[in-house]
Amino acid sequence: MSVEIRSLEDNLYDLYNPLIQDKSVQEMVLDIDLVTGNKINGKIDGAEIAEIDFTTDHATTMGLLAAELETFSSIDTATVNDKTITITARTQGYDFTLADFIVTGGATQPDITITETRTEKDTIWSNQDGEQPTPPYMTMNIISGPRNVGDDDFIDSDGNGNFEQRGLRQITLSLQAYGEKSFELLSRVQTLVQLPEIVQKFKAVKYSVSNLPPIVNISNLVEVNWESRHQMDILMYIPSTIEAPTTYIETVTYNNQLAPE
Repeated sequence: MSVEIRSLEDNLYDLYNPLIQDKSVQEMVLDIDLVTGNKINGKIDGAEIAEIDFTTDHATTMGLLAAELETFSSIDTATVNDKTITITARTQGYDFTLADFIVTGGATQPDITITETRTEKDTIWSNQDGEQPTPPYMTMNIISGPRNVGDDDFIDSDGNGNFEQRGLRQITLSLQAYGEKSFELLSRVQTLVQLPEIVQKFKAVKYSVSNLPPIVNISNLVEVNWESRHQMDILMYIPSTIEAPTTYIETVTYNNQLAPE
């Protein structure tokens, strides 16, 4: 029997790393103006946009495209400036994807280039070999747990004696932020984990935050430079499912010899 520690680390990284990032901002740039007969298609987060037909002039059509982009739940704003649309994510740190944008029809068709304008901040696990990231950055470390919360359930999942042990576990996840904006990063995490849309992302993997402590200033002197560092230890609940197959003795044959002579 084993606990899937790697899966736990993956899930925690995927949940917390986006929270220290700035809102995703992408630019969609056309190399020439739109013309009569053009049609615009593309995908946002894998879903097709409603086809945009050229209407009146270039500016009007770009406005129609921007309005269509804003109908998607992952996008907050889409702002037009001539041949460029600047698109900002709705949720802090959680990206959206723009794919397969193409213009067809008409005498000429602009090429569409999409670029990400946000600079990523690093999140790493503590106690590992590797170069120190460029500040600001955040480290993660499970400093206690997993420990049982209540009794586990044992469920015969397939009726053949292959049991699953299911229960709730508690861990303490220590987050430390480094650099001039270390307090700002953890304050952002502290605020965002309480938002309904972020709570839902945690619930999707059956994780929950049970306690949000204050942020502690642990800045110290590193060689000759003062390093700004802040820490927050978050108490969390996570699920645990362990397969525990049980083998039954089906037959016993007695041959008048219970042990070797």
